[in-house]
Order: sequence, then C-alpha cells, then structure tokens
Amino acid sequence: MHRHEAQRSRASARQRAFARTVCFGAMLLLLNACALLDFGKAHLTGPARHGATSSSPVVRTARSAIGTPYRWGGDSPREGFDCSGLVYWAYGRHGIRLPRPSWKQIHAGFSVPQSQIRAGDLVFFKIVRGQSYHVGIYTGRGTFVHSPKAGSNVRESSLANSYWRRHYVTARRVALPTRAQNP
Repeated sequence: MHRHEAQRSRASARQRAFARTVCFGAMLLLLNACALLDFGKAHLTGPARHGATSSSPVVRTARSAIGTPYRWGGDSPREGFDCSGLVYWAYGRHGIRLPRPSWKQIHAGFSVPQSQIRAGDLVFFKIVRGQSYHVGIYTGRGTFVHSPKAGSNVRESSLANSYWRRHYVTARRVALPTRAQNP
C-alpha cells in the first residue's frame, strides 16, 4: 500500500508543478502582450491619408520618446517604457491622468470610429487572449507611436501595415476637443 501511495504522491506533485508552470507561462504572456512580436517600423512617404498633421502636444511628447528602450512596467524616459507606460507618461505630461494598464486605458474617454481618429487618440490592438491590449498614440498621419516589445525601442508604425489592420480593436479619445478644434 505504501508503494502505491508514494507513486500517487509523486504524480500529484508533478501535476501541481506542471499546473504552476502553465499558470506562470500564461501570466507572462498576458503581462508581456506589448512585447510578443516585432511590429516593424513606419515608412512615411508623402502626405498622410488619415487626417491632419500631428499638431497635438501629446503626439509631440510621445515622439520625443522615440528611441527610448522598451521596459516592461516602465513609464518614464529614464527607465524605459512599455506600451501603456508610454501613453500614461505622454498624457500625464499634459495634465491628463489615465489608468496605468492598457486593459483599463481602453475604457478611458469615448470610442471613436476608425475613420474619424485624429492626432492624440489612443489606438488599441488585441495581440493575445485575455484582457491585455497593445496601445499607442495616433499621430494624425496614418501612424502611431508605441513601445512594441522587449529588445526594441519606442517607434512610429503605420496603421496601414497588415499586422496592425488585423489586430486593430478600437480608438479612444480621452481629451475633450477644445472650441478651436470643434467650433
């Protein structure tokens, strides 16, 4: 009887270890949604088809971070950025307080149809299952600024890229338009 109990105990320990490994792996996938794939760089040639030039102060702030290394959990130029940290920082520099994680940022402000997005709007992409999203700041010229993955830097990428078109979820406007923008 002892022999069978010992075998069951070892099997149960192996199952628990396997379950912990699977849970840990799933957690890493969710937490690193911004860092799973190499998203490529934008190729800007000529005038944009998607609206005005990027005169938004938030866009200028986000662009100032281009070249800053990706860092999971990072939300400053000094330590680096993950995708939602870049958004959090850029908007925060202009007095707009957003939630820190992308899965909360997707509920900020109000939804904007893709045909009506403009400079400064947030663009969201679903990369993996779960509640995580990849997020960036639309520039107003068919591109967005984002922090894509570990080992890369903040960059500007094209929404026309087939990868981004496939994974696009929504756009959100978090700052109310001023009277000058909307007479």
